[in-house]
Amino acid sequence: MRVLHVLAPAPHGGLERVVQMLSLSQREAGADVSVLGVVSPGGAHPFFDAFDGTPVRATPLPIPNRSWRSEVRAMEAAFREIEPTIVHTHGYRSDVLGGAAARRVRLPHVATAHGFTGGSRKNRLYEWVQVASYRSWGHAVAVSRPLAHRLADAGVP
Repeated sequence: MRVLHVLAPAPHGGLERVVQMLSLSQREAGADVSVLGVVSPGGAHPFFDAFDGTPVRATPLPIPNRSWRSEVRAMEAAFREIEPTIVHTHGYRSDVLGGAAARRVRLPHVATAHGFTGGSRKNRLYEWVQVASYRSWGHAVAVSRPLAHRLADAGVP
């Protein structure tokens, strides 16, 4: 099995740590695992340091902010090149855009919902779009029981 994890990493955080641990564990279990990180152009990103010296291929995908169409097209090209068996997205940006790219190239896709914080109107809008995208393919994993209940209440299987 060839697993491709997709995220837009912050320098450090819980989502990033989960992707690191999950991808390394899947590799130890025998899967061929790659990580694709959508980052701003220019400069190194500390997220990728955790994969130095490991058998997991972690590749930055530099995309300017708010270039959503370009990002989907770049992901489609990366998916075709990497040829994963499954695409596993993490975080609202990757869930929505990576999920769209996976559907466009007809790859199975699963998303992990790492947590919703509510907060600002903008953040609530992003969460609403993320949940709507989950409903469109029906393959979401929640990192906690309360989040799983919240997704189920929103109509996500």
